Amino acid sequence: MPDTAKFLQKNIDKLANKVVLLVGSMKPLKDFIDSDAQFNLGFAIASLLNLQPGVYIAMNGEVFHSNNVYKDIEKGEFKTLQ
Repeated sequence: MPDTAKFLQKNIDKLANKVVLLVGSMKPLKDFIDSDAQFNLGFAIASLLNLQPGVYIAMNGEVFHSNNVYKDIEKGEFKTLQ
């Protein structure tokens, strides 16, 4: 997802002042009662109200700008770059 966000950010001029918010989950929504998909989708939709044009990722109650995010594979979470 960070790679996709970075690609979109590089081509942002083609998106003409749009907000692009990528969202996903660790477990699919279908057939998984303990999926984080419902929360992540709701959070992403609510976050759209406060974001400036650009490309972002929404996961686990946080919004990350495409230029400042990486996936910590060991912990299975997204983090901001230091």
